[in-house]
Amino acid sequence: MSETNALVRALTVLEARLPAAESTAERLARASEASHPRQALAVYLKRVDDLVERGDYPAAVDLTDRMAGLRPVAEQAAYLADLRRRHARKRSLLKLLA
Repeated sequence: MSETNALVRALTVLEARLPAAESTAERLARASEASHPRQALAVYLKRVDDLVERGDYPAAVDLTDRMAGLRPVAEQAAYLADLRRRHARKRSLLKLLA
């Protein structure tokens, strides 16, 4: 099995794990951004939702900024619009996303 396949499998397994694995999944996602941006984005999407639910808005916004470099501008804009819509009542988050 190649290193690339092993990394993809590891990311897939970690995505399905409990929140305790989030830091490991995020580290693997960061390491694989250049070679597997879609898989990294999948990890980041879940992590942003978790951070927002926990009220860690600065970390969530930092991660959305990181995500911007991994996909087209229009796709990122649509994601941010959806994030704002889903969390419209969280004014502190909205201020940070502005």
